[in-house]
Amino acid sequence: MVMIIFEQERKGKKLADWSQPLRDGAGADELCQLGKRLFQRFYRQPEIILDIRELKNISISREEAAGNIALGLKLADYRFDKYQNLKKEDFPDLELAVFLVDDPQGYKQVFKNYEMVANGVRYAKDLFNEPEEQFDSECLRLELKRLEYLGLKVAFGKWLSMQWPGTEDAGKEEVIVARNRRETAVAAGIFKTRALLKCVQKSAGFFNLGQRVLEDAPRGRYIGEINSEQDVEEKVLCFWKEMKNNEN
Repeated sequence: MVMIIFEQERKGKKLADWSQPLRDGAGADELCQLGKRLFQRFYRQPEIILDIRELKNISISREEAAGNIALGLKLADYRFDKYQNLKKEDFPDLELAVFLVDDPQGYKQVFKNYEMVANGVRYAKDLFNEPEEQFDSECLRLELKRLEYLGLKVAFGKWLSMQWPGTEDAGKEEVIVARNRRETAVAAGIFKTRALLKCVQKSAGFFNLGQRVLEDAPRGRYIGEINSEQDVEEKVLCFWKEMKNNEN
């Protein structure tokens, strides 16, 4: 995956007009899309240098803007190739994106959260893309059980449940319900993202790893239909943005 670093100066040719076309007042979503376009345009270059100080007339801070551009770069640099025999030339050449800023340490601190979100999205996409004939329900259970290292509590019953410690009081936490493998992939990505961000919001997830059974389903918020990698990404990002808004 492309590495993001922050420096005040760096030898090498900076990208010219890299932020075009951005409308005045561009926000987080547009800057994330800009990051994706930059990856798609320059993925055959080993390194790109962006001067974040050139960003003007945006609706968020430059630190948040850099975070969203970096998030877009990392989201675009995803492919599920676990079962493919690929050659070196099949992989992108872009390994490093250098962001020129006035306060590298400050930007790096802000970026950490965006890197964790990208990690959660990749995790959800990986689970979504696993072929059921090679990654059956038992494999999925074991994979979700591994998330306990992040402080989650994982239990198995008719419905697999995943929750934060201290959320045992029913009705006092947000409940996320996944009804099949694809929705479970998204829910797992949401929980991993929240755990990586050390979110203290009370929440619990219930995942049905068998048939699509709606009766006996816990009451709560449903993930919704998932048909593509893009659906997975949008759902995980949507929950993350809602979490950010609730904290503000």
